[in-house]
Amino acid sequence: MLKTKTQFRVFVCTAIILIVSLFIPKSNVTFGKTTEVTITRVDEKIQPNAQKEVQPQTETGKAKYYSGAPKGKRLTLTAAHKTLSKGTIVKVESLEGDKFKPIEVEITDRLPDIPINKGTIIDLSKEAAIAMNPNFIRKGVLKVKLTVIEKS
Repeated sequence: MLKTKTQFRVFVCTAIILIVSLFIPKSNVTFGKTTEVTITRVDEKIQPNAQKEVQPQTETGKAKYYSGAPKGKRLTLTAAHKTLSKGTIVKVESLEGDKFKPIEVEITDRLPDIPINKGTIIDLSKEAAIAMNPNFIRKGVLKVKLTVIEKS
């Protein structure tokens, strides 16, 4: 079959080339022509301690008040919210005129998802409602804008 070492080497090299060519993907590159290669580089390095500028979370809706103190604590400016976690500080601003001053309250409770709370985004303590304007107690419901200041 193969008479010399040279013929054996040629046979092995040819077999290797054929096997390797099966695993190399076909491309559109023609030999002899140069193609332009574009290399893009990302210069921005991600730093773990770098703080990204985050837009403050805001929402608008109705605010009501509740008259009971939360579970034995006598906190003045507190509120309940449907989704914000306890300990979050929010700024509450009235959308109904300049008579109501903006206040900052701490979320200390969860606003239950019941039909009476439909459209209500925050339930303020009586002290927080009075801090906005004593007329809020008579009015009962107020259109407000919430802005998250500090998340816990």
